[in-house]
Amino acid sequence: MTAAEARPEGSKAGERVGRMRTTPVGLPSLIDIETLAVSLGISIRHVRRLVAERRIPYVKVGHLIRFDRADVARWVLEHRVEVFDRSSVRRRRGS
Repeated sequence: MTAAEARPEGSKAGERVGRMRTTPVGLPSLIDIETLAVSLGISIRHVRRLVAERRIPYVKVGHLIRFDRADVARWVLEHRVEVFDRSSVRRRRGS
């Protein structure tokens, strides 16, 4: 697939499409802090804290902080908490 085929119809390389710029094939699609916060349903302040504590993968582009969608998806899956089955746990006596 060529870079022209990967872009939305009628757009040019580097042109804004919605809130994001198109990228050449092979480069990750990066999103900003606000977009990530909305996607995860958390505040921008919390995203900034995760970055400051280096708890979430991010990319620095100059002085800007951006996030690779694939890295964030992987991070979310790694931090997933599985359902706890109470029936398989022994109960204490006397409770």
